[in-house]
Amino acid sequence: MLQTARNQQRQRATSLIRVFLALKANSPSTKNDICVCLNLSRPTVDRAITTLLERGLVERDGHGPSEGGRRPVFYKLNEQARYAIGGDLELPELNLVLCGLEGMPIASKGFIEPQSFTERRVQMGV
Repeated sequence: MLQTARNQQRQRATSLIRVFLALKANSPSTKNDICVCLNLSRPTVDRAITTLLERGLVERDGHGPSEGGRRPVFYKLNEQARYAIGGDLELPELNLVLCGLEGMPIASKGFIEPQSFTERRVQMGV
């Protein structure tokens, strides 16, 4: 019983990541597009999209044309949701880059270590 619950949790986590990556690769997309692309059931995609919306990682992006029923909702990554900072330290330079979920740089800044710090490091043998 415990093993079954763990397997279900792993499956849900895997599906969540797959849906997130599908939206990253093909935004905006509808739930049906994701179902077909990933060969997942509609309830699985519904659950993943709901979780991603609750976490603020995904947002609605309008509606598509009606094909006789309800108009489909488009979903896309929320580019403002999370950020990553990367640094390159090659003394006396420090370069920082801020990226969004798409991996595209939003801002970058370079710094040069003041000479006084460099002199102290040399004196300390660092």
